[in-house]
Amino acid sequence: MDLEKIVLLSDPKKIGLVKEIVEALKEKIPKLKTAPFRYGKLGEDVVISFAVEKKYFLLVVEKLTYNNFQVITNDPEAKEIIDTARLKTGQLKPVSEGWEDIRLKPKLSAKKGIDDLIKEGDYRELIRISKDYTLAKEVTEKAKNNITAAVSNAIGNLYGEGLLRKFETEKCADKLIEIASDKVLKTMNLIDLLKQAGIYAVDLCTRNKKLTGELIYIANNNSVHNLVSVKAAVTFGDIVLSDPLTYDEELHMAVKDLNVRWLSIAVNVVWNDLDQKEKEKFDALVNYINQNRS
Repeated sequence: MDLEKIVLLSDPKKIGLVKEIVEALKEKIPKLKTAPFRYGKLGEDVVISFAVEKKYFLLVVEKLTYNNFQVITNDPEAKEIIDTARLKTGQLKPVSEGWEDIRLKPKLSAKKGIDDLIKEGDYRELIRISKDYTLAKEVTEKAKNNITAAVSNAIGNLYGEGLLRKFETEKCADKLIEIASDKVLKTMNLIDLLKQAGIYAVDLCTRNKKLTGELIYIANNNSVHNLVSVKAAVTFGDIVLSDPLTYDEELHMAVKDLNVRWLSIAVNVVWNDLDQKEKEKFDALVNYINQNRS
């Protein structure tokens, strides 16, 4: 009998699930034969190894991967199946789903899956994939080389949705601020994209009067780029000071909550990035706040 060895890592609490998966397969395929399980220790994980008939090797690898087990292999076909399974599902399916989930799935290109992630702007998943040593090198390299493109797409997608769907404007603005303050992207030095995300969020807040007050929180947010905070303050001042009766509530909120001390520091850093009108609007807002606080 021609056997192929399978090696995987498992949480100690999930050792029994590995056996359940194999037994479920053997019930569906009575001819499937396996060699005894062997166990080892790697840090906090358990290393499980066993052998299966070679013709069922890929089937078992896929089923284990779909159940969130990390199979370690150098086999090219197995790697492709593992990459596909990891990219195809966000949450891996349990063994009890039935025979349709145990059957060998049609092969999908891992690269195509990454292309979808790039298009959708799922840069966080690309970052995760780029650091996953269990995936093929070409997969991790493709993910790593396209993180910037994915961030750009995420920003564009959110801004476009916020403009077109008024009920999603606030949600999109919040997500853009999440990108603008993302610490991982800061370490990657994607400063221009971080600024763009924040400025787009500021613009979305001008599209709905109910969101005007959100500009105060963006202005106070020291996790975003200084330019974003200052632009939020400038935009807020331009809106509310031009029509103080309409925006009386927002003005009272600003007098109470706007962090003028922080903004005075931030504006010094980006002063040369502002045009003359923006400088005047910033000064007008700060003066208004200071006068009404005394």
